[in-house]
Amino acid sequence: CFSQLENKRILITGSTGMIMSYMSEFLVRLNKKYKLNMIIYLQGRNKEKLYKKHRAICLEENVFLVDFDILNKIPDDISFDYIVHGASPAATKYFLEQPVDTILPNVNGLMNMLNYAKNVNSGGTKVVFCSSNVIYGKVNSAAITENDYGIIDILGERSCYVESKRMGEQLCVAYHRQYGIFANIVRVPYTYGPTYDLEIDQRAIPRFMQCLLDNKDVEMFQDNTVIQYTYVGDVICGILYALLYGKPGSQGAYNICSENNINMYEFVDLMRKNCLNTSKIIIKEENYFIKNKELNFTTIDNEKLKKLGWKEEYDYSFGIKQMMNGISERYNNEY
Repeated sequence: CFSQLENKRILITGSTGMIMSYMSEFLVRLNKKYKLNMIIYLQGRNKEKLYKKHRAICLEENVFLVDFDILNKIPDDISFDYIVHGASPAATKYFLEQPVDTILPNVNGLMNMLNYAKNVNSGGTKVVFCSSNVIYGKVNSAAITENDYGIIDILGERSCYVESKRMGEQLCVAYHRQYGIFANIVRVPYTYGPTYDLEIDQRAIPRFMQCLLDNKDVEMFQDNTVIQYTYVGDVICGILYALLYGKPGSQGAYNICSENNINMYEFVDLMRKNCLNTSKIIIKEENYFIKNKELNFTTIDNEKLKKLGWKEEYDYSFGIKQMMNGISERYNNEY
């Protein structure tokens, strides 16, 4: 189903991030298995960090590390057929402490990608923008489709991320309408997988994972909220289906998400069982942020993406096992 990638040049921005680093490894394996002869460019701002993240694949044939800042002009001496724009902060810590730096990759960085698509390769470059399920805001719907939109506090502390993703989506639509650029959008859900960077990622799952790997007890808030966590392998396939088979412009937004939700306690307990150690889960009092609904765990609908041929492959039992095995192996090798 990925035959359209044969002999193509693909740029992945933000390739050291949790999702895009998995995509980088996925494409390398896809390339070798099906002999697609893709040329894969992995972008980052820091060459040392690029090499450290991709040392397992950077010596593979047709894999190139390219260090440039997406906020500057993109090198025009390379012709890309596809661009996956995944460079963006994705943690609350960044939203609160570096709101400007959160906005710029989703707006200015994306605009540079779209200008490249317009001016180089005869306008034939396809771009997919990795947006987020948070753009929906608070919606009164059991399962949100791509045409449902709710209320957002545009001046809220987390809104630098939300509003920049929404502006990025409009840029994709505008460049398609005005210049005919093939640009579409994937709305990425809460994602888990073996490519978390435990050194820098302070989100809930990596923090709990660090405790388990250190054989410490996990302290978590009492909460019955269920979350639509989706395994990173399914997210990557969804991105590729949207890029290769989806529509551009205003018709080209696609939700990627699991068919199921899971309670955070159940998720962490599956993590614990895959660690085979003596760690326990200790429940604390109710979480203020959950109680006051400052976080949005609304369920989204994936029917539109499924019509392109995509389907979820990994359930929570398998996905969490893959995540824990992958990170445990890397953690043990490094420490």
